Amino acid sequence: MQPGPEPAMSWQLHQLGQQGLGRHKDPWDKLNAALFDSNPFFDSDFTDSLLKYFAEGREWLCVHDSGGVVDGMLIIKPERWGKWSIFLPAQAQIGALLATDPGLVVDLVRSLPGLARSLVCFCQDPLYSPFGPLPDKLPLISVAHGPTISVALDGSFEDYWNARPRKLRQNTGRYARRLREAGVAMSLAHLDAAEAMPAAVERYGMLESLGWKGREGTAVHGDNVQGQFYRDVLTAFARRGKASVFELRFDDTVVAMRLCIASDNMLVMLKTAYDERYAEYAPGRLLLHAVLEREFNLRRFKNIEFYTHANIDQLAWATQERMIPHIKVFRDQATKTAYVWALRLREALRHRLGR
Repeated sequence: MQPGPEPAMSWQLHQLGQQGLGRHKDPWDKLNAALFDSNPFFDSDFTDSLLKYFAEGREWLCVHDSGGVVDGMLIIKPERWGKWSIFLPAQAQIGALLATDPGLVVDLVRSLPGLARSLVCFCQDPLYSPFGPLPDKLPLISVAHGPTISVALDGSFEDYWNARPRKLRQNTGRYARRLREAGVAMSLAHLDAAEAMPAAVERYGMLESLGWKGREGTAVHGDNVQGQFYRDVLTAFARRGKASVFELRFDDTVVAMRLCIASDNMLVMLKTAYDERYAEYAPGRLLLHAVLEREFNLRRFKNIEFYTHANIDQLAWATQERMIPHIKVFRDQATKTAYVWALRLREALRHRLGR
C-alpha cells in the first residue's frame, strides 16, 4: 500500500480587536488544557479581557492547523521594519504561546506578511511554553528577563514553614507578636462569589491608592481601565469558581489584599497591596503567611504561582524559582547571525566610546 499524502500544515492569521477571541475561544482553551494544564494566565476569559481593554487594533490571532488538528495559537502584533512581538500588556506576567513545537513558531515568522524578520516572544515561562531547552538547530536567542517563584503545596504547612530561612520565620513571628501586644485582632477573609468581586476590586484600589502607586497615579480604581479590567477578570473567573480575593483585617480594618485566579491545579497571584500606615506590622507578609497556611490545609491546588520579578525577600518564600526569558525567533539562521553580529558591533563601539 502506498503511503497517503502528508497532512496539510499551515498558519492562518485572523485580525482581532476588542471583540476578543470569538469563535476561537473554545479551541484556545482546549489547547491550553492539553499543553499547559489550563494555566490561568492563558485562560480565554483573561485573554478576552486583555484584548477588550488593552488591544490597539493591530493584533492578529495566529492559528496553526496540522491535518485538521489545531496545535498552535498565539496573538501577535507588528512592530517596525519586519519585526513582530507577542501580545503582552503589563497586566499579563507571562506570554501566552500555545504550541506543541518551537519549530512551529519559526514557521510562523516565515509566514508573516511583509518579509518578517523576527518575532519577540516576551516572558516565556519554561514550564508553560514550547521554549524549554532551546534546540541549537532553530534560529532563536534567549534573553533573561527575571526570576519568578512558586510554592508547591506538598506535605504539611508546618514542614514547609520549618524549611524557610530562619530570618523569615523570626521576622514573621515578631510582627505577629507585635500585633498581639498592641491588642489588635488579626483575621483572614476569603471571597469567591462573582457578586463580591466589583466591591473587592474597589477596596483593593483604595489600598493601592494609599501607597506609591497612588502617588504616581498608577493605582487601580473602580472607574479606571485597570480597575475595570480586574473587575471583569475576577468576575468571569468567579462565575466558574476560579477566583479568590484574600483580605487581611486588623480588627475591622482591611490592611492587605491579594487578588487571585486559578485553574483546577494552580493558584496564580495577580495583584497584592497593603496599607502603608500599618507597615510596622508588615501586613503584606502576615497576609501571605495566612494564605499559604490556608491553602496547605485545604489542598485545593498543587502549586501557587507568583509570577513576579522576585527579589531576595520573595525568594525566601519559594519552594521553586526559575528564570523567565524573552525568546527572539528569527526567520532563518542567516538573519539570526546578522542580528548577533550587529549586537556585538554595537557593544564594541559602546565600549570604545566609553573608554
